[in-house]
Amino acid sequence: MAEEPPVGRGAVFARGGTALAVLTAINLLNYLDRWIVAALAESMKHSELRLSDAQLGSLMTGFLVVYTATAPLFGSLGDTRARPRLLGLGVAIWSVATALAGFARSFAALFLARAAVGIGEAAYGTISPALLADYYPRERRGRVLAVFFAAIPVGSALGYIVGGLADRYLGWRSAFFVAGIPGLVLAALVLRLYDPPRGAQDRDAPPLVVRGRVAGRPAAASLATGIPLAFGGGHARRRAPHARRPDGGDPGGVLDRDRRRRALPVRVYRPDQLHHRQRGRSAHPGHGRSGEHIRDSRIGGCAFAVAGRAYIRRAHAG
Repeated sequence: MAEEPPVGRGAVFARGGTALAVLTAINLLNYLDRWIVAALAESMKHSELRLSDAQLGSLMTGFLVVYTATAPLFGSLGDTRARPRLLGLGVAIWSVATALAGFARSFAALFLARAAVGIGEAAYGTISPALLADYYPRERRGRVLAVFFAAIPVGSALGYIVGGLADRYLGWRSAFFVAGIPGLVLAALVLRLYDPPRGAQDRDAPPLVVRGRVAGRPAAASLATGIPLAFGGGHARRRAPHARRPDGGDPGGVLDRDRRRRALPVRVYRPDQLHHRQRGRSAHPGHGRSGEHIRDSRIGGCAFAVAGRAYIRRAHAG
């Protein structure tokens, strides 16, 4: 359950198989529900609703508008709240909305039901990849997410297949029931998933190292998460208290400006990408995997320097 106390990274990884199976099944149903309308379009046009092509097209428009409007909200909630509960709520909302479409007696009722599907799918689409990533270490996430996202084309195809078969043998209204009811079972299953601590598999990530040039000389400094390194401007130079060169030396003004007041280019490396003599006494040299290389433009370097100076001012004021 989401209320369970945190467990070790090994135990979290052991639970990843169950989470992958449940979340992939829900993702498949997600796209089945989304595309089932396309399989039922002709039947709905010739039903008592007498839908026009424009009305059929507006059903997807309503879904997309609601999805776009609610996705940022659920993304924000997913960063602070219990994710299995949010996922269960989202799956339940879109499943009920899909089933309610089978009871629609007017275009307005059908439109509202399909728009409500966007609420549930926005919750799932924004939260589930992040939850799944917290079950697996970095070197496995690519394969895990490949399985998870493979449900998109499969689920989309099943939307046409299941919708067409249900329409032929049961009628278009029953097709919505067939697509919606299984989601309630999956909503109950997702509530039982463990909610691992955010970044549970990232605690051993090596720190970043920033390298650049100060007055024509190379400089490097360790970059802890959220802590700027060294900043300077004009003749007054201020450095963050945590700035360190991997070899123990003074980092200098890594983000200093040149004589024309332009921010200098900055490259960001992981310690495993540096030469062993430059890496020196770095506490976490890494293992040569998942290296990152970011080359900052002059505009980007300027913005980084401004943000760093604001951080130092707040630290001194505190």
